[in-house]
Amino acid sequence: MNLSSFDTIIFDLGGVVINLDYHKTTRAFEALGLENFGEMYSQAAQSGLFDDFEKGKCSVPYFVNKLLDYLPTGTSANQVVEAWNAMILDFPIENLQLLERLKSSHRIFLLSNTNEIHIQKVHQHLQLVSPHKTLHPYFEKVYFSSDI
Repeated sequence: MNLSSFDTIIFDLGGVVINLDYHKTTRAFEALGLENFGEMYSQAAQSGLFDDFEKGKCSVPYFVNKLLDYLPTGTSANQVVEAWNAMILDFPIENLQLLERLKSSHRIFLLSNTNEIHIQKVHQHLQLVSPHKTLHPYFEKVYFSSDI
């Protein structure tokens, strides 16, 4: 594709800029004892709790505590966060290099349906391969659904 005919490019985060594996989160929650997690959440569909969280309509503690209601007694909030973040994999360095190159010739933006827990984990992964602590230096503007 010839990008010279475009002056602006909008990227998604998950599965585009960073690698994801939704099945890892499903398996992580199943390992914690939530056998029907796949019915509650998948890449194709999700229940109201997950929608509300990605829209910033509920807090991290509320989200985690609601999931704890479905899990065996003794499951910790940290285990819930770890299972929720299991889907987040890595930043292919070539993706970040491409963003750097495109930024010099195009307006580039990030538009992502994501949530506060995932954003924190994404930034932790980013710091492993980039001098930047956030995604903001790669884009003219970053839009996360949980913030807007």
